[in-house]
Amino acid sequence: MSKDINITSRREFMAAGIGVAAMATTIGFNRVAQAQEAANPLTVIVSFKIKAGKEAEAMALLQELTSAVKANEPGALAYVAHRDAADPMKVTFFEIYKDQAALEGHRNDPALQAALPKFGDLFEQGAEVVNLNRVAGFTRES
Repeated sequence: MSKDINITSRREFMAAGIGVAAMATTIGFNRVAQAQEAANPLTVIVSFKIKAGKEAEAMALLQELTSAVKANEPGALAYVAHRDAADPMKVTFFEIYKDQAALEGHRNDPALQAALPKFGDLFEQGAEVVNLNRVAGFTRES
């Protein structure tokens, strides 16, 4: 009788273990896929200078553009415009995209396409663009 109880217990244990293993594997695979996707975001840093006398218009355009990106581009994980503390005429964008498709989506976004012609009036030519590959770090909600 004790043998039957052990076999039943083992079977139940094995069945439960297989179920847990299957669930853990599924969760694990999802987490691995998410981690791989999030582990390779694309970072872009773009710097350019505001033309003299165009500061207010430039800031308004940047506010409009960043709001549109936030509302319309879920693959843009960060899109932050900064003014250089040492040179307030210099603007630097810090951008993080989920993947290449999100970056391409940004480049083709109607809000950006509408803003680009205005850049010539507000900003000097010769933007500096730096593409970065993340090797370590994290992002947090501010």
